[in-house]
Amino acid sequence: MAVFLVPEERMEDLASKFRKLNSKAAKTNCELATYTVGEKVVKYYDFRGCQVDITRAVHTKTWFEITVEGVAPKYDGWAFIGTLDYSEAGNVFRSVPGHEIPEHFRNSKPKCDHCKSKRSRKDTFVLRHESGTYIQVGRQCLRDFLGHQSPEDIVSRCTWLLKLKAWAEEDYRQPWVEPTPSVEYVIALTNAIVTERKGWVSRKAATQHNAQIDEYSAVPEKTPTTMYVYAAIYSFKDEKNHVEISQADYDKAAAIYAWVQEQKDTTEPFLKNLWHAFQNKTVKRSNIGLVAAAWKAYDRAHSEAVIREKKPESQHVGEVGKRQNFSNLKAVFIKEIEKEQFGNTIMIKFEDESGNCLVWFASSGAGMFQNTWSNEPEPFVIDQIYQIKATVKKHDEYQGKKQTVINRVVKL
Repeated sequence: MAVFLVPEERMEDLASKFRKLNSKAAKTNCELATYTVGEKVVKYYDFRGCQVDITRAVHTKTWFEITVEGVAPKYDGWAFIGTLDYSEAGNVFRSVPGHEIPEHFRNSKPKCDHCKSKRSRKDTFVLRHESGTYIQVGRQCLRDFLGHQSPEDIVSRCTWLLKLKAWAEEDYRQPWVEPTPSVEYVIALTNAIVTERKGWVSRKAATQHNAQIDEYSAVPEKTPTTMYVYAAIYSFKDEKNHVEISQADYDKAAAIYAWVQEQKDTTEPFLKNLWHAFQNKTVKRSNIGLVAAAWKAYDRAHSEAVIREKKPESQHVGEVGKRQNFSNLKAVFIKEIEKEQFGNTIMIKFEDESGNCLVWFASSGAGMFQNTWSNEPEPFVIDQIYQIKATVKKHDEYQGKKQTVINRVVKL
């Protein structure tokens, strides 16, 4: 049993939804759902939609307390496996962790195996019976297998529908039109965010990091890169979410786009999903995270570990203890290393024209970026070429590769 507040104008809709729910319940021999109308509640709002007392009210809304009892009907033995997103080139799979959608659904049409109807659908749902049978069903028929909306969900939805409508009307009184960005734009935006925030942060890494800190810790929480991409696209009116995209970002996007197009015959499930998603000119909301992750897939495929064999073997350079100039160094890796005390450290790897590796463990302060001819701090950027002056701290090895550790780095 649960109690909700439902707007007066939604009471008729509420009754209609319960009639439909109980019709399904009767078909599946489940208990009927019931609700009772309780106390009447009146709330007052100003022109901004903020709740006020009656003396300053511009809008008045009436609500009713609704008490709900009942269960959601369903068929037994079925489990949700994933969804199919349709495109002309083939379907993108979204499977539940631990389950795989059979490959024959890759070219399946938007049909429903339950009601046998064929019509235009954005997606369908793949279900698996405990006997091993797979079927795809439409959104409406999905409820017959996994359970119809619970009575509590129906009443809650009535309330949220009104709230969503109110929020849309407050947004300059204009209807919300969902953005449909191009594939290239999403990748370029992702590259700009990765550059600005000095690296890619996966959802898994962010979750693990945030689970280790508490409210008293000085270590900030991490946000997945894909969340910044979502915010920049769907909350663009908020100035803090604005991201500048450069021509270099679009150039990188073009390279990633071409690389994904080469993966047509891949057998790797993630890359196959990427290829199918890239066949569309625009990206819908459900595929934003997938398309943004193309940046990481490309970076991994072209990482130092993959192309190491193609490079000359790294040698030690410079004289230990000597301060000298180094020309045409390419920044190939930048990573922030967290420390419990004395602030974080940023590791920057450079490579010279001969393939020799130089490593700098720098302070995270602004001084590490100081330019000799400018008072403004300038961050090092991956794939950029630099002329620097530094002191050779030591000759070292890491994972069998020779590297020269430097410090006191200044741009020239």
